[in-house]
Amino acid sequence: MTSDATDPEKFYSTLLMAFAAGKSMKVYLHDPVVCGPENAQKINAANFFYVFD
Repeated sequence: MTSDATDPEKFYSTLLMAFAAGKSMKVYLHDPVVCGPENAQKINAANFFYVFD
């Protein structure tokens, strides 16, 4: 689900599963997300990703 893409635990487990299964994974990044207080750095969080052969 697209809403799961920003959950770090789901992203990491999907990444490990793809690596272990020898699959490829595409990650789509869009707008940066502010992480932390007001003057914190912006990071790119995945908006969605999928695993394929």
